[in-house]
Amino acid sequence: MDEEPERAKRWEGGYERTWEVLKEDESGSLKATVEDILFQAKRKRVFESHGQVRLGMMRHLFVIIDSSRSMEDHDLKPNRLTSTLKLMEYFVEEYFDQNPISQIGIITTKNKRAEKLTDLAGNPKKHTAALKKAVDSTCVGEPSLYNSLNLAMQTLKHMPAHTSKEILVVFSSLTTCDPANIYELIKALNGLKIRVSVIGLSAEVRVCTILTRETGGSYNVILDESHFKELLMLHVKPPPASSSSECSLIRMGTWTALVNQNSLLAATTAHSAEPNTLSCQWSVKCVVCSQHVPVLQSVHSFSESIDVFSSHSQRLLSATGLTLVSAPHLARSFHHLFPLEAFQETPLESYEGERFCEACQGELKDKSVFTCLACKKVFCVECDLFIHDTLHCCPSCMQTDRTS
Repeated sequence: MDEEPERAKRWEGGYERTWEVLKEDESGSLKATVEDILFQAKRKRVFESHGQVRLGMMRHLFVIIDSSRSMEDHDLKPNRLTSTLKLMEYFVEEYFDQNPISQIGIITTKNKRAEKLTDLAGNPKKHTAALKKAVDSTCVGEPSLYNSLNLAMQTLKHMPAHTSKEILVVFSSLTTCDPANIYELIKALNGLKIRVSVIGLSAEVRVCTILTRETGGSYNVILDESHFKELLMLHVKPPPASSSSECSLIRMGTWTALVNQNSLLAATTAHSAEPNTLSCQWSVKCVVCSQHVPVLQSVHSFSESIDVFSSHSQRLLSATGLTLVSAPHLARSFHHLFPLEAFQETPLESYEGERFCEACQGELKDKSVFTCLACKKVFCVECDLFIHDTLHCCPSCMQTDRTS
């Protein structure tokens, strides 16, 4: 396991004149060049999305956050801990937006111990509330990579074989205080098919390199806060499923409209083990077994009730063992299997069609225009990125299908 594959060192390669990429405009600003570099990076991610790849759609992800003394460093403003927790709040929202039938849990490690901040759950509000409270926590001692990985493994090893089991470690320290041989733990993680990825905030650490290489994860070290956010967003998309992972049909149930809880107290208390069931205001009914599932009391409106219940889409029904999901959740997960093809890029000078974007109806002023290969409609740079990163479908094609 200690043998590292041969790879060329950076100083052994050709001399790179990276500063020549930056060019000033007429006013002496580098803003246009920097924006072009960022745009090319986003376009590269669009081309990297390929269909016909089996993905781990039902994900169980534990995020391990280093809360040791090194998180007090001020290279990220105001410090590493605050910056990490704020980015994690954004990551949680994006994760559930792109993976609505998945779950996430958060673990912190400091003072040679590991603590479970939140257990595996599908409620983004629960995780963001815990992250906001963690901002006031103190950073002490050293982290324990072994204890935190072992804590996550004890839960993930009970997950079904057809689900994707992942761990993402945000590691700041250059040391780890472990009570046992971590290389034996790495073998156990590999045997359980748990993928571990690491985002380093300081420098590359050898044990993290071995950990990610043996479990099939990725290891990156941040350059700045924007790069940190970009690396986090790479873990939002479902990873390719392992060739040895099981393929099985999953029986699920859907639910009908929300019902007033006051008239269903007997049915609800019979199926729920929660102590505050009687104070719930709403419930939903499974269309398969007609079981009622309560929704939390903090709900104050019908639309908010749907959002809260949607966040509990992984809740198992006690009577049938069904996973209760909503149709929009399955629809939002569908686009990962068949991603929208990249639009064809054409220089604006050689484009002879209409000079207006089909989506925003704005005038085309950028260097390039982007044409959908299906409907042949043209879009600007901003709309192209929005369609591929957020919308995941061509609005012109959808309008054509609706009218036909």
